[in-house]
Amino acid sequence: MLFDQEHYSDALPAFERALEIKPDVQDYAFRKALTLFMVGQFADAVVFFDQALAHGPATSAILYYRGRSLMEIQKYAEALETLNSAIALDPENSFIWLAKGEALFHENDGTAAVAAFDQALSLDPKSVEAAFYKGESLALTASDEDAVHAYDIVLGLDPSYPDAAYKKGLALYRLKKYTEAVAAFDQAIQYVPDHARAHYERGLALSALGSYEKAIRSFKKALEHDPSLQDCTVPVGARVCEHEQVRAGAFRVRQTAGSQPAERRGVVQQGPHARKAAAGRRGTDRAGCIART
Repeated sequence: MLFDQEHYSDALPAFERALEIKPDVQDYAFRKALTLFMVGQFADAVVFFDQALAHGPATSAILYYRGRSLMEIQKYAEALETLNSAIALDPENSFIWLAKGEALFHENDGTAAVAAFDQALSLDPKSVEAAFYKGESLALTASDEDAVHAYDIVLGLDPSYPDAAYKKGLALYRLKKYTEAVAAFDQAIQYVPDHARAHYERGLALSALGSYEKAIRSFKKALEHDPSLQDCTVPVGARVCEHEQVRAGAFRVRQTAGSQPAERRGVVQQGPHARKAAAGRRGTDRAGCIART
């Protein structure tokens, strides 16, 4: 009852007591492991998922959440093995394919990740997370035009997804489509006004267009929201027209031949605006398979 009401911390002692009485009951071990997963104790969760597997047949739910737990502690190779076993039991589960794609992405295997996300999308065409991570993976494999298309799918499903708009802007910048990049960063900022990186990258795109006054305003906005950006490189053109108040310390401007987005291809930004794709990862029955254990 407590678990179903998402009172995970309160539920944990009950599952621990149940295991003390009957340590060989698979469901008790699984429920304790799942509760540990929900409260963010991922390494401990793996221990009890393993205990559950030792006391009964493997199920897609146990394997899925074991794989997710391993991903949270960055054991991606082991997570892939577990998720492949889950897929063998439940090949029509889009959430397991999504998790596999994420693990492959973190292993820098963009091509295999795209294939996994495509499979997830074939099973659930409205999966915003699968479409988003497909875009990330396409960017990793140097296919920016395809990445932009994937981010457009995300934004078609959810226009308020700021990180999809932000990553679309980065891809457009790399394609030298600076006007479109500015529009994408504007969309991200519309929903997250303090998205410092979006302001900064917007400034780079504006500078590439020769709109130096607007670029400086974007750089200043970026600094207001994230003072650590004071060391970021600003293009020479922006330096030429910088205002005195900017010169006074808004940025430490370096003379460079040019500038590229601060977030390079294949590097995932983990800032205050973490992707919605990660949100709800620990939600109850996320794999859609707990009831089948």
